[in-house]
Parts: sequence; C-alpha cells; structure tokens
Amino acid sequence: MSILKGCIPNILTSFRIAGAFLLLFLTPMSMEFLGVYLLCGVSDMIDGWVARKLHVESRFGASFDGFADLVFILVCLVIFIPYFLLPIWLWIFAAVIFGMKLLSLCLRYKKEGVIGFSSSKMNKFAGALLFISPVAACFVGIIPPLVIAGLVCLVSAFLELKSFR
Repeated sequence: MSILKGCIPNILTSFRIAGAFLLLFLTPMSMEFLGVYLLCGVSDMIDGWVARKLHVESRFGASFDGFADLVFILVCLVIFIPYFLLPIWLWIFAAVIFGMKLLSLCLRYKKEGVIGFSSSKMNKFAGALLFISPVAACFVGIIPPLVIAGLVCLVSAFLELKSFR
C-alpha cells in the first residue's frame, strides 16, 4: 500500500501532462476544452498538497511537477497564441517576465537541484491569475485579464529573483 501511496501525487501530475496533450486535439474554448483545462489546473493545485499530506514529498516529485507545469504552459502557448491576437506591447511585457522567470528557473536549479518555480504565495497567485485569464476572456476579452495577471507575474518574478541574493 505504501508504494501506491507514494505514487499518487506523481499520478496526478501525469494526468496534467496527458490532459495538456489532449487539449491539442480539442477545439479551443469549447466546453470539452475548458473541462480538460480546468482538470489540469485542479491536478496542479492538488498534487503537491497530496504529497505533503501523505508525507511522500520528493525531489523527483518536485521536478516532475515543474516539468508538468512546463509541458502545460507550452501546450497552452501553442493553442492560445494563434487563438488570441495580442498587441506587440503585451508580447514585449510577456518577454520581460519570461526572461525573469527563466533566470529564476536556472538559479533555482543551480542552488537546489530542482526544476521549477518556488511555491511562494505570490507565485501561486500569479499562476492562478494566468490560469483563469483564458476563461475570463470569455467575459471581458483577453487583454484586461492578461494585464492584471502580467503585473502580478512581474512582481512575483522580481520577488523570486530577489530571494536568490
């Protein structure tokens, strides 16, 4: 039973990876797409929590979660970039944040040997805002949610980089 118990968080993480690839075959913003998208988000929220509750946290699990996040983000970019037409200034804003986050990933890997972002409350809040942005776009368009999420991501990225001093 303990072997299975130790696998549960990684199984949840695996579902996020499988769900991300499934999104590639669904019509963006359809009910099916949004259902799978939301399940991917739920798996991201609970895999670490389950690992902590079951006392089965591991370096592999943390790296696997970071890898799953990366897969999900890349798949979402492939889907959303052609779907949402964004102004150039928003792309420049996103590129600055992306550069800061990439630097933070490298610094964390060098310092802790883990691929992934810190689990700070600010990072979680920024991630949640980014995650709900496509859903919010159904109601207010994509620009307002992305600007709000982007500002929070910028602060989060700055604070994360500052923590490596």
